[in-house]
Amino acid sequence: MEEQFSSLTITLSIASSLVASWLFFYYLRFREKKIRRKIEELESEEEYIEKLSKGNIKLLRSTFIVILFAFVCLLIALAIYFVTSAAGVGANIKQYANVASAWFVIVGAAICIYQARSIIRAADLNKSKKKIQKQREALESRL
Repeated sequence: MEEQFSSLTITLSIASSLVASWLFFYYLRFREKKIRRKIEELESEEEYIEKLSKGNIKLLRSTFIVILFAFVCLLIALAIYFVTSAAGVGANIKQYANVASAWFVIVGAAICIYQARSIIRAADLNKSKKKIQKQREALESRL
C-alpha cells in the first residue's frame, strides 16, 4: 500500500510539474506577444503623431471624421433615450435602451479622448517622441 501511495505521489508530482512548466511557457509566450503588440502600437502612435504635427490634410480629415463619428455615437445615445422615454415602453425595454445609450456615450467619449490626446501630443512633438521612445525601450528591456 505504501509503495502504491509513493508511486502515485511521484506520478502526480511529475504530472503537476509538467503542467506547471507548460503553463509557465504559455505565460511567457503570451507576455512576449503582448509586449510586442504594445511596441507596435507605440510605433504606429508615433507615426500618427508625427504626421498629425506636419499638418497632413488627409490625416486631419480622418481625425475630423473620427470626431464626427464620436458625435454621432452621442446623438444615437440621446435618440435612444428620448425615443424610449417618449414612447412609454416597458421597464425592461427601457432598461436595455438605457444600457445601450450608456455604451454609445462611453464609446463616443473614448473616441474623443483618444483623438484629443493625439492632438495634444502633436503640439509638442519632440517631448511626445521622447516619451514614446522611453516607453518602447522599457518594453523592449522586458523581452
